[in-house]
Amino acid sequence: MKPTRLSIAAALLLGLAGPLAAKDSGYFVVRLGADTTSVEGYTRTPTHIEVDQVGRAPRVTKRHFTYDLDARGFVTRYSLVVTAPGAAADAPPLQKIDGTCTADSIITVATRGANVQTLRVALPAGSVPIATSSPWVMYEQALMRLAAGK
Repeated sequence: MKPTRLSIAAALLLGLAGPLAAKDSGYFVVRLGADTTSVEGYTRTPTHIEVDQVGRAPRVTKRHFTYDLDARGFVTRYSLVVTAPGAAADAPPLQKIDGTCTADSIITVATRGANVQTLRVALPAGSVPIATSSPWVMYEQALMRLAAGK
């Protein structure tokens, strides 16, 4: 009877392991001395990372980051929307950044009001795009990949 119970328990654990491993979330608090400069929460799946961040650099803003990942965990597309805390839901963002990562470059389109700037930078595949106050989960993602490669 015990082997059957153990088999059932193992099957349940394995059945739950996939969904539990598929989604990860957490928080980072960034401090400079005793001063908190930003707080962020993230949700990560194997193909997507979403981050909500509030920070002061130089003024208080809310930032929403999204990253699409390929099968290797490399960023393929990303976006950032910066808004003012307490702004109306239909208020235009203070800044919007959209980017695409290719095999040899990162193309970024930054919009601030009517000003639109496109930037293309040659970088190898797997580079981590950093936009303004970059989320710490992206550094963690790169460090985990580095540690896995020993």
